Amino acid sequence: MQVSKHAALNARVPVALKRELDIIAAQQGISKQDAVVEALQLWLKAKESKDRRKRLPPPVIRTGRPGTLDLTNEKIDAILFG
Repeated sequence: MQVSKHAALNARVPVALKRELDIIAAQQGISKQDAVVEALQLWLKAKESKDRRKRLPPPVIRTGRPGTLDLTNEKIDAILFG
């Protein structure tokens, strides 16, 4: 017995989206199934790369007494960018 490498997926989509899928698949000469698989792969890849992005914490200048520095934009630039 051979095991399939595919799984069934049933989804309800808006009629306009289904029509667009039919048109694009026909224009590209591919099956609707292949078009859906490609779209899901692209979506998952984009989501994965978005999840990998990390937010950097804001720069912190440590002092003995927080809130006591008299900083101007020029001083901040000098500290951050040397």
